[in-house]
Amino acid sequence: MAGIGFELKKLFLEEKEKPFGNIKALVFSAAISVGPWIITSTSLNLIILISKGVKVARSDQIIFMSSIFYTFIFSQILTGAFQYLITRYVSDCIFQEKTDKIRGAFKGSMKLVSILAFFVSFFFIKGGTLSTGYKIVFILLFVSMCLFWITMIFVSLLKKYYFILFSFFAGNAVSVLAGYYFLHFPVTIFKETPLFWMLFSYCIGIFLNFFMTSMYVLKVFHGKRGTQFEFLIYLKGYFSLVAIGLIYILGVWAHVFMNWLMGDSYVIAGTFIISPLYEVAVFYSYCTAIPSIIYFTVFLETKFLPLYKKYYEKICLTGTYREIEEAMEIMKQTLLREILYCMELQFLISLTCILLSNVVFTYFDMDFRLLEMFKITVFASFCAIFVSIIITLFLYFDLRLHSIVLSLTLLFSSAVFTYILGRADAGFAGTGFFFSAFLTFAL
Repeated sequence: MAGIGFELKKLFLEEKEKPFGNIKALVFSAAISVGPWIITSTSLNLIILISKGVKVARSDQIIFMSSIFYTFIFSQILTGAFQYLITRYVSDCIFQEKTDKIRGAFKGSMKLVSILAFFVSFFFIKGGTLSTGYKIVFILLFVSMCLFWITMIFVSLLKKYYFILFSFFAGNAVSVLAGYYFLHFPVTIFKETPLFWMLFSYCIGIFLNFFMTSMYVLKVFHGKRGTQFEFLIYLKGYFSLVAIGLIYILGVWAHVFMNWLMGDSYVIAGTFIISPLYEVAVFYSYCTAIPSIIYFTVFLETKFLPLYKKYYEKICLTGTYREIEEAMEIMKQTLLREILYCMELQFLISLTCILLSNVVFTYFDMDFRLLEMFKITVFASFCAIFVSIIITLFLYFDLRLHSIVLSLTLLFSSAVFTYILGRADAGFAGTGFFFSAFLTFAL
């Protein structure tokens, strides 16, 4: 999120002299970087738990989770094509002191994304055996999710991180409460199954999330200067940003797509291809990478961004050639030192999780195949997270070609390795993801 490094640096300085001050700052940074992820996962599990209490069939629970899974993945892919482009346009508006254009860009991006999201979700869900009501709610959920991702770009500009957390918490809390109410007291006027009410409840929460954040953006940004689709002019000079966003997010999920085709997968409700064991293993493995996400958010950004700003001030204002070289060298050394430390920390955590996994999985009587996939995807996630961090750093220096090369490598290697190993043996599930992420990270 734009500017979070400066906000966190301020917080660490303010809390430094207070008892447990650094702990408070760390908790805040953890809540900002992974809080929405944890809140969302918790609320979905609570809805599943409530559904178990009213004897909802296991097959319906799987359809519900698959609907959410597909919504999250493909909404990220759709909006990923626009995120960097919109961010660049809005950043330039702020730099040029033309903030009155931001409101128009927000409205224009909302209209464009909502139209695309509607048609994508409509043509995807129109077949299958699900009820008409369920299909309508799925479309509403998908459109709301896409609009929410775009709205987050604008909200993050304002550095209102407490508001972002509050909106996530409020939306997901409403989803859980609505799920409890509708599953225990369904509206009889609509002849729908509990499966419908589960998705409807979650849709209410996501829409509330989007409504709160969008109203906040419209309240803060004023002015009508410029057209609503002026940001699309940036396609001419910055189409590479669209390519980076789209290719990268496709690369992140390519191994899952190929596993649907080549792995232990099946179709439910005539609509969703799923591979539950593999998807759960990948989710658990990404959870082990939470410490490195927090570390990057806090320590790397609080140390790197001030040096980055100082370096460009030397170039743009009064720096001599020697001062510019010195500033660059200090920034480079700090960057390398912090990345290496972050890698060491995450490697120890990942290795510890693998060593403990036998005991944990045995204690909870979890599937042995899930354990094997988890072990390999932990190291795959380790590499994938650092690929993400490196692409982010490349974009700080406008190294778009480097970012595209990395994104393309991740996409094609993930698809190819997963396909080849999937054809060889089902027992290689997750290995293609590891080889792909490791190769891209090495590059």
